Amino acid sequence: MQPRNPDNVQGLDVSQHQGDINWTLVFEAGKSFVFIKATEGATVKDAKFDFNYTEAQNAGLYVGAYHYAYPESMDDPILEADYFIDTVNGAGGFEGDLRLPPVLDFETNQGGLDKDQLSEWARIWMERVMEQVGIKPIVYTYLDFGRRSLNESLGEYPLWFARYDVQQPEDFSGWSEWRFLQYTNSGRVSGIMGNVDLNDFDGSIETLEQFRIDSMLW
Repeated sequence: MQPRNPDNVQGLDVSQHQGDINWTLVFEAGKSFVFIKATEGATVKDAKFDFNYTEAQNAGLYVGAYHYAYPESMDDPILEADYFIDTVNGAGGFEGDLRLPPVLDFETNQGGLDKDQLSEWARIWMERVMEQVGIKPIVYTYLDFGRRSLNESLGEYPLWFARYDVQQPEDFSGWSEWRFLQYTNSGRVSGIMGNVDLNDFDGSIETLEQFRIDSMLW
C-alpha cells in the first residue's frame, strides 16, 4: 500500500469511551474529520452518538458514523444494517455537506463463520446500506483479522485500515491501498480527556471532499 504522507489530512474516531468531548477544541487542534460509533450488533446504540454526531459537525469537522459488526450467523447482516441506518437517521441522517460515508467496523467473528461466510456477511451489510442510503460504505479492519477472516471479494470497497507503527502498510485480502489509516490508539487531542484513536486520510481536504462526493451513488 501507499506510505503515509505528512501532508495528509488528520482526523480521529471516537465512541462513548471518550466521555464528554469539546468539539470546538478538537477542530481548533487541527482535526478535520471524525468517525463516530453509532451501533453495535442489532441492539446496542452508543450512548454518546447523537451528541457527537451533531456537535462534531457543528464545530466544522467532516463526520461519519460507524457500526461495530457482531456476526453470529448469516441471518444477522440485514438486521444489523437496518438498526444502524435507523439509528443514524434518528440523529440527522447520512446527507449533508460534511457527512462522510458510513463504515462497517469488521474485527470480530462471534459465530465462528469461515472466511467466505464472513466476507459474504460483510458484503450483504454493505449492499443493504448502499440500497437504503445511496452511499458506498467503507470497511474498517486490521491486518491479522483481514488476513484470517476476509477473502478478496471486498477489495472494491474503500478501506479504513488499523495499522500501527509502520510507515507503509502491507497489501492484504484484496486491498492495495487505504483511504483512511488508523495509526495509533494512544493519541492526545485538545477537547478529549485521555487517549483517542488518530487517523490519516490519504490526501488533502479537497481530496476528502471529492471522496465524499464520489461515494454517493447517483
